[in-house]
Amino acid sequence: MRSEPDFSGINPLRVKTARHRLKVIEEYLALPKRSRAEKLAAATALNLSTSAFQRLINNWQKYKSVSKLVVDGTAPVRNKKFHPDVRKMIMDEIDEAGHNASVSKIHRNVTQGCQAIGQKAPSLPAVYDILLEAQSQKPELVGGEPRIVIGRIWFKLPIFDQISNKTTTQLANLLIAVALPERIITSHVVTIGDVEPCFKNLLDDLRATEIIDAPFRPLVMKLADLRANRAIVNGHGFELLVPPELSTQTEIKRAFGTQFARLTPFYRRKLLKPDVENLLCRQDQPLTEDEALAVVETAITDSNVKWGKLSDKLEFKLRR
Repeated sequence: MRSEPDFSGINPLRVKTARHRLKVIEEYLALPKRSRAEKLAAATALNLSTSAFQRLINNWQKYKSVSKLVVDGTAPVRNKKFHPDVRKMIMDEIDEAGHNASVSKIHRNVTQGCQAIGQKAPSLPAVYDILLEAQSQKPELVGGEPRIVIGRIWFKLPIFDQISNKTTTQLANLLIAVALPERIITSHVVTIGDVEPCFKNLLDDLRATEIIDAPFRPLVMKLADLRANRAIVNGHGFELLVPPELSTQTEIKRAFGTQFARLTPFYRRKLLKPDVENLLCRQDQPLTEDEALAVVETAITDSNVKWGKLSDKLEFKLRR
């Protein structure tokens, strides 16, 4: 029995295209005699020329990797090409600042350093991108005492509505409780569209993850969430860290940066206007709501696997 190819390394919007291309390739290669007409028909089914279809076949036969059947589709990083001395200067400043890094201070120091060596200084947003990238790769740059932080992440995804037969860009709303500095998501609730994740469900699930004999960790949440859910928090007996050193969204953004597994995360809801955007490229296919939920769940699992490799077994309690 043939095993299922691994589609986990592909942009989620291109999995359907990869599956379709693989199906057509395998059906074509299974033909006893492959005529020019049959090759043309297979290429046409994929909206490709025969030469492009042959290159696709060659890639599959050579690598046996579905990632070779579609392009990556990852958004480019701003100002990625720096002079090596400038990039090293930025990284040195980040390493020296540690988990208390201030992008404005780093940018100021790097600008002065660039003037001294005669190199063009990077923009502050470019330095910020590199800081986020570094923080998302180096555990020591999150830092701080062990804690559980509740925050939100949004993802923009093209969703196909079977009722209206239309594709619209909608938000996947992810409410998480994340253990820092390990970056392990211990509990979460995810919804699609205008439905907000249920805070009570998150706290109930979070309580179920506690281990009575484990080390204590305080819970960190923003004041508005506490006011709206104080009865639930008090009912569970959770102890809060008040006031937190940083805002909860800053904590979440510093932990996960500009890439969350294969998805692009957003940390401020009011800046997003998904309904007027078209996220689809040529090889992309819209997702059903169930597929979108599965994509976010997979991203959570992949993120936890990534950071779990760098952490000891995570056990905690939220009540003294």
